[in-house]
Order: sequence, then structure tokens, then C-alpha cells
Amino acid sequence: MLLHVFPYIPIQGFTTVDLGFERRNNLSNIVTKIDDYSATKTYLDLFEQVWNDDDKMEDITEEVVEYINWRN
Repeated sequence: MLLHVFPYIPIQGFTTVDLGFERRNNLSNIVTKIDDYSATKTYLDLFEQVWNDDDKMEDITEEVVEYINWRN
């Protein structure tokens, strides 16, 4: 059983802008925390389904590390 796991929406991606590390010219970016168990479980199940699908996911760890090192 997972405790204290909540989805935050809308997160469109894992870019530096989407995660709040860089700014964009948006008027607003309202993120909502969902603490309802059934809604949370739906998001977790969807995440696991996509995360474990090799046709949809690609490990780009090395590319990210290279980019970070290049930027520094």
C-alpha cells in the first residue's frame, strides 16, 4: 500500500518549464493536488501502464547527464 502519494495536475511533461525550473510566458500555471484515493489510484495505474511500456518510454539518462554537464 502506498501512503501519502498524490498526483498533481496539470503537469504536461518533465521539461524544466513544466517542472517549474524555468519560466515561460504563461499567464498562469495552476497546479492542483488530488487527495482522493480513487482518483489517485487512476493516475498511478495510468503512470505505471505508460512507464512500463517500452514502445512509449526510452531511457535518456545519459543524454540528460551530458546536457547538464555541457550547460555547467
